[in-house]
Amino acid sequence: MWLLKKILLLIVSPTVGWEKISKLNIPTHVVLSSVFYPTLAVVAMSVFAQLIYHDDITLARSVVTAIVAFASYFFAFHICSIAINFFSPGENQEAKDRMDNMLLFCLEYLAILSVISNLLPSRFIILDFASLYVALIIYRGLEYINYDKAKPTAFIAVTTALLIFTPMILKFVLENSLCRII
Repeated sequence: MWLLKKILLLIVSPTVGWEKISKLNIPTHVVLSSVFYPTLAVVAMSVFAQLIYHDDITLARSVVTAIVAFASYFFAFHICSIAINFFSPGENQEAKDRMDNMLLFCLEYLAILSVISNLLPSRFIILDFASLYVALIIYRGLEYINYDKAKPTAFIAVTTALLIFTPMILKFVLENSLCRII
């Protein structure tokens, strides 16, 4: 619960949140098991709220959509981690953990937006634009990951695009392949 509070603080105020998180030496597996996986379970469960609002959605389709929602964020983390750590490798395991934690915190924010979107009766475009807030979270987290290159703009842009579009692409591919089964 203490880690979730730090992540919520990070969302509300990225500068203060990164300062608090920076003082902790959090292994990636702790963030995964304590916060990220439970949040993905909430994302998957929130899909079933659409059964209340829409008559044309079946229970079977909701189950498939819940699996897709969970899997898209689950695999997005691993894909983003491999890509970012390949192009921007850390010097040691702590640097890799910090980079993975930053990716997890950003995906956590996007997952929370997904929960909000699933709980609402219709699509709100403002939630799509709220995804761009990830860029600010990354920018404020550059000190946390010890990013020392002169121009961080390319890193922020690529990482933001990777974090936003990887779950979307995975969701699109998985929905189109799995929903044909139903």
